Order: sequence, then structure tokens, then C-alpha cells
Amino acid sequence: MPVECRTDAPHSCPSPPFSPPRGEVTPEFAVPPLAACPVCLQAPASQPQAEDAVFPCCAAFTHLSCLVQCALRHGSCPNCRAAVDHLPREPSISSRCRQLAIDLEPTVPPAHDTAVTAVRDYSTRAAMDFVELPDARMHWAPVPQRRSDGIGAWQPLWLCMRCQSELQLDRINLPEPRPACPLCDVPLQWEVDMSRRQERWVCGRCPFAHLPRPLVLGPATRPPVDEGTLAGITDAPTSRVSNVLVPGRLPHDPEPHESMANLGTAVPGGIACAVGRPPPSQLHMPTPSTSLLPHSMPLPQFAADVADAGEDEAGTVTATTALHSSNRSQRRVCAAETGLLTGLASFDAVDLQDTLHQRVLTLQGVPTRLRGALRTAFRAGLQLIADRESPVQELRGWKLFCLAPRMLLHRSGGDSLIPPAELDRRCDLFARGAWPELLSAGSAASRPRSAAPRDDLAARAARATALVHIGELSAAGRALVAEPLAPGTPRGAAAGPSGATNEHLRILLDDEGDTQLLHCAACRLAHADLPPPVLAALRIGRMTALQKPNGRGIRALVVGDVLRRLVGRALAQAFAPHFQRACLPHQFGLSTRAGTEALARVLRAATELDPRATVLSVDAVGAFDHVSREAMLSALLRHPDLRPLVPFARQFYGTPSSYTWTDDSGRSHVIAQGEGGEQGDPLMPALYALAQQPALCEVQAQLQDGEAIFAFLDDTYVVAPPDRVRTLYDAFRAALWRHARVELNRGKTRVWNAAGEEPPGIADVQGDSDAVVWTGDWSLRPDLQGLLVLGTPLGSDAFVQSQLELKRAEHDKLLTRIPAVEDLQAAWLLLRFCACPRANYLLRVLPPAATLPFAAAHDGAVDRCLSALLGFADAPLPEASARSARLPLQCGGLGLRAASLDRHAAYWASWFDTLPVLRDRAPAAAARFLALLADHEAGRAPVVAAAAQAATHLVNQGFRAPAWDAAFADAAFPPDRAVEDGAGVDYLRGWQRRASRACDERAIETHFTDLSPASRALLLFQAGPHSGRVFTVLPTSDDVTIVSCSVGCVFPWRSAPAHADAAGASTRPVSFRLGRYRSSTPSPASAAKPALERIEVVCNGLPLWHGAQLAVDATLVSPLMGDGSPQPAADAQPGVSLARAAQRKRRHTYPELLRARRCRLVVFGLETGGRWSEEAATFLRLLAQARAGSAPAAVRRATPAAWVHRWSGILSVAAQQAFAASLLELPPAAELGAAGDPPALHELLADARWLQAPVNSRLPARTT
Repeated sequence: MPVECRTDAPHSCPSPPFSPPRGEVTPEFAVPPLAACPVCLQAPASQPQAEDAVFPCCAAFTHLSCLVQCALRHGSCPNCRAAVDHLPREPSISSRCRQLAIDLEPTVPPAHDTAVTAVRDYSTRAAMDFVELPDARMHWAPVPQRRSDGIGAWQPLWLCMRCQSELQLDRINLPEPRPACPLCDVPLQWEVDMSRRQERWVCGRCPFAHLPRPLVLGPATRPPVDEGTLAGITDAPTSRVSNVLVPGRLPHDPEPHESMANLGTAVPGGIACAVGRPPPSQLHMPTPSTSLLPHSMPLPQFAADVADAGEDEAGTVTATTALHSSNRSQRRVCAAETGLLTGLASFDAVDLQDTLHQRVLTLQGVPTRLRGALRTAFRAGLQLIADRESPVQELRGWKLFCLAPRMLLHRSGGDSLIPPAELDRRCDLFARGAWPELLSAGSAASRPRSAAPRDDLAARAARATALVHIGELSAAGRALVAEPLAPGTPRGAAAGPSGATNEHLRILLDDEGDTQLLHCAACRLAHADLPPPVLAALRIGRMTALQKPNGRGIRALVVGDVLRRLVGRALAQAFAPHFQRACLPHQFGLSTRAGTEALARVLRAATELDPRATVLSVDAVGAFDHVSREAMLSALLRHPDLRPLVPFARQFYGTPSSYTWTDDSGRSHVIAQGEGGEQGDPLMPALYALAQQPALCEVQAQLQDGEAIFAFLDDTYVVAPPDRVRTLYDAFRAALWRHARVELNRGKTRVWNAAGEEPPGIADVQGDSDAVVWTGDWSLRPDLQGLLVLGTPLGSDAFVQSQLELKRAEHDKLLTRIPAVEDLQAAWLLLRFCACPRANYLLRVLPPAATLPFAAAHDGAVDRCLSALLGFADAPLPEASARSARLPLQCGGLGLRAASLDRHAAYWASWFDTLPVLRDRAPAAAARFLALLADHEAGRAPVVAAAAQAATHLVNQGFRAPAWDAAFADAAFPPDRAVEDGAGVDYLRGWQRRASRACDERAIETHFTDLSPASRALLLFQAGPHSGRVFTVLPTSDDVTIVSCSVGCVFPWRSAPAHADAAGASTRPVSFRLGRYRSSTPSPASAAKPALERIEVVCNGLPLWHGAQLAVDATLVSPLMGDGSPQPAADAQPGVSLARAAQRKRRHTYPELLRARRCRLVVFGLETGGRWSEEAATFLRLLAQARAGSAPAAVRRATPAAWVHRWSGILSVAAQQAFAASLLELPPAAELGAAGDPPALHELLADARWLQAPVNSRLPARTT
């Protein structure tokens, strides 16, 4: 039936559902369900009335007019659903209607706008509709008030979603008048603490400012009045009033308080100060001259917040606020501007270069308490840089921008948390302009440090867990197995000289204006338009010593300023095509897709097609550290497309550089360098390749037929007959020294061919080195006859297998340490994202036959690690469980892909990806490969035959493999997206994902046939969009963190559905709450009909479906019945349970919303295994698109996917926590937490950075 909203005063101005009209409020007493009319919900009168009647089908009480309305509009009884559309035509009923003047054919009015009563005042605050409410704060929940023609109004109800405590507003006595905070002059708010049974005035800005309930209110003390006012204020009333209003704006405070309601409502009359004292004396100061500040200097955020605090939480300006808001705002702005001027003036005596030479440790992230101050500092400094009104002001702006993280975010060694009181003290010092004190406190104390144990597995596991909880999975994996730092290098020294990190600058993404200011400063740096003192400071680098994997040396890594690295990375990506063209055809390492695979493949094919083809592998000595800077800059000048980079590169490499290294005692040492580049410079790989290119071209001119020279950055490979190897070696050595001033490392030189023919004179290259240069000697052990090409073994079969065993031992080191991580969610993420994909590279470059033992061993190690996480200790994982775990997440598995099954898809995809690369760099080799692949009769090299066999295997699996020549088409490569169907992050890319999908479908079909009907239903209810989000969400906040006991309950259902207790899962009740919006108070409809469910969420003002009011019903269903058997068709048709639940909701639970014009029902359906309904996934996507419309333009395209990523994670975690709580027989309220404050935009994008396709690396491959 249509939904209407009726009020007693239809011509009055509509208002929010603060106080529903009389007659529409839920009675406080329970009405017997059989005694109330199911249409109008009115109980029978004490005296009989002529209109009382009953439904003939079920004898339920009703009114005659209600019966007629129900028959004409709905056609069925609301109790038993029997047909009643014929009743108005019955003679007895029609005669009684005519006697009582009841119209038998009433005109059905059009459906009224349901937003009249409940929405209209909220439609103007569209932005507030998206604000997620705090998890523990009290807020009002909508309770539907049903009328005979639908929902008449929504009753507001204050309740706590954590403990379901209800707060009756009409029982609260709010003292009057409303005082102001004695510290900041902001109007206080009345706080009702239900847990402590305490009421008091509190300040939302000052955490320790509060006033107890006044027992007797005397005459209020008047605040000072400006001399220019024409009238004073009147005495405020001292009597108590009853607060019956609901706040117009929902409370939003980042600090949760258990079972607490913060009611910021307006009180009529003037507001007097609670204490009789004037404002602090430091606020009474003359307004500074506007000429002292630039005209566009931004108002500090803390000042702007207080300046706007004159408007109370309800949006009403009180009398006192209206009278003194200007005076209070001026005092606060004056104090803020004075503090900013004082701090900027104090920077004139600060030497930026000397300050950055001093070591400082900073927090990796920005605490919430410091974001306002840090954003203000960044904004003020960048604004001074952009305005450029004078050299003094510009220099001050650069100093403030560079030193703000050092001032506000400094920490002591070993500390990762700072007490809130200390953070507040820093904010206060910054606001008062005491910046020298902050700078001096930021300098770390010089004291000796005790060395931490190197092989403490518990400490490594704890550090890995902490890194996972901040979203750093790669760093967490390295923390378990990484080599230690070199002696004398404390942890944390790798931060930039200023202490700033990318996480610090990321807060500027929240505001489009701040982003534009950062872009302006970056452009100044890119064009070398900096003041000399600033340039000298930015050229400083922080040096960190890393111990090499073999333990025989130290690798020095220089970390420059974060702004320099950010600009360098942007320039490297922007000029990547120009760098590639300048280094063709030799270079494979500059943003080249599948460059390592292409280089390894062409060398293997050359040695298989000609056994005498000899591979010479050479490496430079400290290539990046010794390359000539003149060669790098000259190479940029030689290429017109790269000349715009000359100013940026010259300002760092045109003069000697100075780096700072801090020893174990805390003393800093300055190291000067006149040649070479920096290992941490994003442009350095491209600059070295340019400097080396003339040497490669010189050797290329000396090559004969059948010879070639290739390079991957500083690793160079030459293919030639044995008698030409020594000649080409000497030629390249001389050319590289002449053009780039780089020497070759004799200890890393390797020579090999399959024929065992030693090149003449190659023994002289070995010199005094202990390493064997000629590895093709058949007198060597078979497992030593070969060399490594970018980590890929090339040589005899025994050598390849020995290297794969070494690689397996390296991978097992991580797999055996993951179970030591106590946090089960963190351990699972390390297994899923760090350990399982590590074998994929070797599967792509080596033939499937060669990687079979390696892949089988890898799968066994992954299964053992999973078994340990599941609590099976050393017991092997059952075969059925292993098959289930290896299925993709969107297919109901755990996504632990089997390397033994992915070998053929990986190898075929690698060939398809490398053919375009070889066409541009080795066109003759690419043409020959294509001819061999197309001709089935011709003799093939083993590497080519393996590619053809892999394609045949995929075709047999059902994959429609394209022709080999299709790889050269421009549109042949599929889009490289990291998220597929919302299931989570997948490490497979490009053609391998397409090819593996066919293998996955075949594996699912095989596994599906071996399952029972109940197990099939369980497998299907774990598949679909977003079904695996609970296994891919990063625990970066409490609302997406799963306790280990819940993870342990969810894992067995994914890994072994065939052995799960299906009956136990279906008979236990499951309670699910969507966020915090579920109403726990019975409505009139539920009182009349106990089985009737309630709406969880009412959405107003959303730009979806033409602005309709959305009633969202959250449903969590199971595909199994009480006896453990599947529901009809649930074992064969995915999502059939959700479809039936949605249909039941629309037809039986909320029939009045089925044909409503202005209200739309959204059934947000999830299954207990994680499957989402298509309607729920679409609704979430539309919400994310609407929310992203307010994001800054620079990040607007990435925002929708980020919101979907966050919201799907929150909902999936809540659903699975509820399911786990039902399995553990725990109360859901104790397990389910509500979502907290929404993250800032920069945090949202940081959590979703895995969704973006990775940029091709410009660094050489990591080898052992």
C-alpha cells in the first residue's frame, strides 16, 4: 500500500521527527497482539462501536473502514494473507458500510512524499548523511510508526548501539542557563553518563573542562560586553526546563565514551559564564597589523574551529553567542596569528642545513591530535612558498614546511606511542609560537644503545604484527626474514633528514586547496626554482648501511628528503617512455613490462638453439655510486625529450653532495661525495642507463652475426661464440670506463655455454678472485655448471634444480616463521600475500617440466603453514581441505593458489607478455620465436616446445588461447586491475589471470562433483562478489580487526566445507547488525505482530534513485535448513537463498514499500559464508560513487574504489564476527563492534593502495 505521512497541522512548516504529533507515538504499554487492529494498530474502545469488525478468514479484530481499505488497496489479509478483495462486494458488509457512510470505492490518493516529516529538514545537510556515527556515542534511531495507509512517521529514539541502553529525553532536566567554558569560551554541552549515573556540563574542545550539575542556580555572572554594543543582555532564567528536543546534528567526537549521550541542545535566553572571571589575559591583545602577514596567509585550523564555535550543536545561535561571537573570534584569531608570526620570526635564526644534519626520529603516522596543527603548519608554509611576496617570507615558508614534522612528530628511540598530554603540549607550544623549544626537543639524545638480539623470533613476530596492523604487509614479511642492519646503524635511521615521510604529506590530500599548494611547491623543486639555503638543505641525504645477504659487505642506501623523492618519482614515471626510447634496443630494465623474463628467455633460447652460444655475464663495481655525474647530465642534454630534466638533476648532481650517517653512539658524521648517484633516488636507474648507453652502442658496433649484447641496468649480458667472448669483454670494459667511469667486478663475472667449450683467455679475467668465472667446465660438479640471469638459473639441469632447492629453502624460512605470529589475522595475511605468491616468478620464466618438483614442494610448505595456523600442528592437511583452500576467493576458497596447477598458465602468459618486449629490443629473435611457435612440424628448442605444450594444456582445460601473433596487437593486452569482482586483491596479472581462470573453473568442477549436497551449498554460499573480503581486509582499524578466535572459526568453513558441521551452523541463531543503526526498541508493528522485522537503516538525502528515501533491511541468511540439509536448489544455484529472502522481505515483511513512490526498499542480503547479493553490491557501489563526488579532483577517480574497499571490509567483518559468535555461543553484543569515526581521505586512500595496478619497477631484481 502507498506510504503517506500525516500530521495534525498539514499547512505548518515541516520539521524533523523531533516530537511526533499526538496519536502517532508508540504507547509505553504493551498492546495484546490479537486485540489491536493490524491495519491502523488501534486497540478496541472500552465500549462497543458500530465500526468494530473481524476478518472473516482468521477472525482477527479490525475496523470496518480498515477492512475496506485493506481489501481495496492490498487485496489480502495482513494476518493470514488470505484473499479479501471480494469482501466489499458482500451484501452484509456493503449494507453496514452504507449505514455508517463508509465509501466503498474511495479515491486512492497519490502516494505522499515520505520525506515530508522525516527528511525535509535533513535534505539540506546532505554531507551529514554520510558521516559515520561514533561507535559508542548515543544517537537517535528511527522507529517506524505505522498507520492504516503505511508508515505515518518515524519516532526518534536515543539509544546506545553497544549496550542497547535507551535514554528518555523527556526525563532529562537540563539546567538553565547554558554556561561557557572557562578556558576557551565555547558553550558547554550537557553530558549524561548512564553507566555512572552522572550528569554534568562538559566542553567538547577542552578534555578536562567540566562543571558538575548546579544544585542551586543563582544569578548568572554577565560576561564582558563590547563598548560598541547598544544593549546589554538580560538576566538568564534560573529555573530548570525539560529537554524534549532531539539534536539537529548528530554528535561526532573521536573519543568514545561508554553508554554516554552528549546532548548539545539550545537553551532559550542568554548564556552566562559559569565562573565569574574574565577571559584569560593572554587573549586580550591588540589586533596585529595586516601588513605583517601575507594577504593570503591561511587562518590556522585551530583558530578557525574556535571562531566557528559560536554556533551550538543544534545549529541555533544563542543570544550571548550572537552578542559576543565577533569579540571571541577576534581574540582567538588574534592569538593564533600572533603565535604564527612569533614562530616564523624565530626561524630567521635557524640554519636549515645545519638543523637537517642533526638526527631526528619521527612517528611514521600522524596522530589524530596533531593533524590539525601539522596541517596548519604545512598549509601556512606552502602558502608562503606559493605567494612568494618576499625572499624572507618564502624562506620562512620552506623552513616551516621542512621542519614541521621534526617539531611536532619527534620521538625517542624505541618509542612508538606518545602520551596524549605530550601531544597537547606540543600543540600548545606550536600555537604560542614556541617553535625553538620544539626544535630543540626534536634532536635525539646522543647516548649509546644496546644492540638488540638478531635472531629473536618473538621480537620479529611482534614487529611483523605491528607492521601488518598499519597496512605494511611487505615490510612485515621482510621483518620475519630480513638481514639485520650493519653494526652501528640503529633502526629508524633510514628516515629522511627532515624526518618527514609520505604518510605525513598524505594528510594534504584531504583538502583540494592543500593539494594544489603541495603541487606548487613540487613544481618549484622540479624546475630548480629554490632559494639557495633551501636547496642546500634538500641536497642532504641520510645514509643507512645494510648488510648484504652473503654477509661479505655493506650496501649504503642514501635516503633523501621526502619531497625530493616524491618529485623524482613523479618525473621518472612521466618521462619513462622517453627513457625507454633513449636506451633502445639494449636496456630491459626501465619500466619494461616483463623485462626480466624477456631477457632470461632470449638467453635460454639462444643457448638451446646453439650449444656453442656463450653467455657472458658482467656486473659493475658500485655502479650507482661510481658513475660519472658529467656522463649522466650530458646524456640528458643529448636527448631533446629529456632536457627538461636537466635543471632538476643538476641541482643535486651538479656539485658535491653531503650525506649524514649516525653511528651507534648517536654521533652524526658528514660524508662528502663528488661522483655517483644515490641508491634511493627514483631517477637514478634511468640516469645510470643513459650514462651506460654509449658504451653499449660502442660494443654493438663491433658485434658480428649471431652476437648480441643486452643490459638490465648495470647487469650486462653478451651472447657470442667462445672465441669472441674475451674480445667483447675487453671492449665493453674499456668503453664503460671511458664513457661512464665505471669498472667491472671481476668477482661477479660468469661465462657459460652448453657445449663445454672454454673461451680462450677467459681464465685471466678471474685474477685473484676465489669465484669461478668459467662455469661451463664439465669437470665441475653438475650442480655448479651454470649462471644466474637476474635470479633465474641458466645452465645444466642439475644446476637449475639446485638453484630451485636453494630458493625453496629461502621461501621456507618465511613459511616456517609465519606460525610464530600470534595474531591469526596477521599471520593469515602474511601467508596469503607474502608467502604464497613468491614462487610465481620462477613459474613464469622456467618451463613447467623443470618447475614441477619446485612447485609441489612449495604447495606442500604452504599447506603445512596453513595446517599450523588452523591448529593441526604437524598433521597434514586433508586432501579435500587442500583443494578447497586452493580455490580462488571468489569461488569459495582461500585463494592459496597451487603452484603445481598454475605452472602452465604462468609459463604461457609469460611468453605472451614477453613477445612484444623482444619485438622492440631483439626483432630478429622475436620473429624466429614466432615462426617456431607457428610451425608445428619444424624442430623446436626445448624452451619453445614448452611454450607450445603449455598452450595445448590450457586449451584442454577450456581456455581459448589466442594466436601467438596476437601478442603484437596494441589492444591485445588485457586491463591490469588488481581487484576482480570485488573479491579482494589478486596477485595474478595480465594474461596469467585470464589463463588461470580456465584452470580454476576446471578445478571447481572436479571438486564440486566430490562433495555432498550440503557441502555444495556451503561452497556456493562462500562464493561471489565480496565473498572473500574478510580474508583480505587489512586490520588497520578496530572495525576491520578480527579476534583470533573468530578467525579460527571462519577458516575451517573455507578450507574444509565437506567436513564442517552443517547442521550445527544452521541451527544456531545468528544475529547481525549493520553498523550501529539497528533499532532495538519494539515498534507498534512489532507489538501487534511479533514476527515482523524492523528496518535497520533509513537513508535520507542520498542522490540515488532520484533522491528517494531508502529503507535498508540487513539480512543474514544460511543456505541450510535446521536439519543440515540444503534449501531447495541451494546446492546448484548460487545466491538462491538471498533471492528468496529479498522476495520475502518485499512481499510479506514490508508490503507497503513495494509500490511506494518516494520510498525504496533495499534488501542488503548476505549469506553466512560471505556471499553478497547483487543488490547489496550494487547499492554499496552507488553509495561509494555518491560519496566520492565531494573528494578533491586530484583523487576523485581513486575514491569510489577506496570507499567500496572500506565499507565491504567493515560489513564482511561484522557479518563473519556474528557468525563466529553464534558458533562459539557467545552473545553477539560482546563480539560485534560498531564502526568508529570515518577515516580521513588520506587514510582511506592509503588502505586501498593495493587496489591500484603496480607501477613497473625501475630497480634490478632482488637476488640471493
